[in-house]
Amino acid sequence: MLYLSTTLTEFDKIHIQRISVDKDIQIGYQRSSQVLALPLFVMAQINANWYKDNNNDVFNGFSVAGITWDYTFGQLHTNIGYDHYEEDLGAGAAVVLSINSDWDMVLEGYTTSQSNDSALSVGIVYHTFGHRFKVGVHNSTNIGFRQLMQGTTNKNWVLGFQIHRLLEW
Repeated sequence: MLYLSTTLTEFDKIHIQRISVDKDIQIGYQRSSQVLALPLFVMAQINANWYKDNNNDVFNGFSVAGITWDYTFGQLHTNIGYDHYEEDLGAGAAVVLSINSDWDMVLEGYTTSQSNDSALSVGIVYHTFGHRFKVGVHNSTNIGFRQLMQGTTNKNWVLGFQIHRLLEW
């Protein structure tokens, strides 16, 4: 997956990503806001997707709404997504536990309205200046919320590795 995003304002972000599964290209806009003075944040995101489905070119809309609780030793994320082409609704949740200033532990799960098993992941994240190194064990090889909320038919667990580079200018 190749992902690029930029912050427009304190609350607005745009992104573009390319996921190798189905040659999926996504462009999106996200708006987030803090609720009162609480460590509670709400988010709404709309996306346009282009990909192939059984050799048919598909233009799709994908919408996400989420809530994040930012607590002293980590974060709790919950999201609900709707795939307009598949007419499929899914939910995801993640718990991020801060082990110390450099290390996090992450547990994620995505439910599905299909007959597939839910997608699950457990991993660790190492933070350095400008980089995030992620290692995880997953029961799905899908990447991205739209694919993960479809669940998995894979009964095997796989090892995954990601490197995120944060650029500032």
